[in-house]
Amino acid sequence: MADDLPVCQVVDEDQEEHSFLYLLLVALLIVGFLIALLLRHFRSKYLHESTVFIFLGGVTSLIALFYRAHRLETAISFDSNLFFLVLLPPIIFESGYNMNKRVFFANFTSIFCFAIFGTLVSTITVAGGLYGISTFGIFRYELAPMECVCFGALISATDPVTVLAIFKELKVDASLYSMVFGESVLNDAIAIVLYTTASRFIDKPLSTSAVVLGITEFFLISIGSVAVGIIVGLLSAILFKYSSLHAHQSIEFMLLLLYAYSSYLLAEGLGLSGIVSILFCGITMAHYTRRNLSPETKAFSIHFFEILAALSETFVFLYLGLSIFYALGNYDFMLIIFAIIFCLLGRAFNVFPTALLMNFRTNRESSRRKRKIPVSHQLMMWFSGLRGAMAFALAMDFRTKTEHGSVFLTTTLIIVLCTVVLLGGCTAKALEILQI
Repeated sequence: MADDLPVCQVVDEDQEEHSFLYLLLVALLIVGFLIALLLRHFRSKYLHESTVFIFLGGVTSLIALFYRAHRLETAISFDSNLFFLVLLPPIIFESGYNMNKRVFFANFTSIFCFAIFGTLVSTITVAGGLYGISTFGIFRYELAPMECVCFGALISATDPVTVLAIFKELKVDASLYSMVFGESVLNDAIAIVLYTTASRFIDKPLSTSAVVLGITEFFLISIGSVAVGIIVGLLSAILFKYSSLHAHQSIEFMLLLLYAYSSYLLAEGLGLSGIVSILFCGITMAHYTRRNLSPETKAFSIHFFEILAALSETFVFLYLGLSIFYALGNYDFMLIIFAIIFCLLGRAFNVFPTALLMNFRTNRESSRRKRKIPVSHQLMMWFSGLRGAMAFALAMDFRTKTEHGSVFLTTTLIIVLCTVVLLGGCTAKALEILQI
């Protein structure tokens, strides 16, 4: 018994530490929500809730760093597994489950082109631009072609949560909201698949066969992930249609929740993209499964997934702030500057040519139901290309796969902070200037 005592003491101390850490996180969330309430009360135009949570997390991590709280440092450092397996699935599923299907599918061609074409163009612009500049010896580090491709893919993941929140608050045009929202959701899924595919070739020489294999793998992962999501969604619809679950609403909702999460885990287990799978599972469930639910479960599920997604998004921003000072490592000032420039250029090369193409198509079809994308909306879409936690999480993963991973992580972090704080903070003013 005496030998067991030290073990028990260690376990108790470990539980106490974790309890304190969770209490700290809950306290930060409470403080953040109270500040957010004040911002809403005073209708702040330049300081958004996401910035508040990043700031709170940053201050906490700075204090922990200053006092050399090593255990706290380890506990609050960004965990990509927690992000991808716990925090991200509810956000992506809710975006599919609660989306405005009528407006989304009315603009689906434009959204699809902006997402697919945009991600590829952004990746090529950033990767090609940085690699081209690096050949002149401007950067401190010599960058490999596949390093630039991986970075171009991960930094192409947009995250306009701040912009969309302001859009919703100011009740902007539904088509503009739908295009920015839909593009960001599909863009995240494509960026993850593109990054995952490219990172598998990081240690291999760039050749024609490698490019062909990479493109083939990209399409196979994309199609397979969509198929898994739709199949799981349809299976859930069949279950709820032919079973008598209306009298057992708690079980009905739990099965709905488990079906949604199983689509993510199944796709990941098959080597596909869980994000793509759970997105299309959400869309399928919204169209087929939800109509077979009891009225109470249907109403509850809509609000539950909305609240869960909002809480996950909030925690992501707090978690991002907590990781700021631990993620900072080696940096290259010129790399950061040129990366920002090429991100802005890549966004422009996506939005304006695609919008021109969509407007030309509208003219050709002469359809009264279709509207052109006005210049003001195009400028706002370009402005909405914020980077967020998705890019940061992918950069955390990339850090372990290349010798320059730390440099790319620091670059990503700076881009995320600049876009969320500066562009996100100026969104309301941009809408005012563009008269949207």
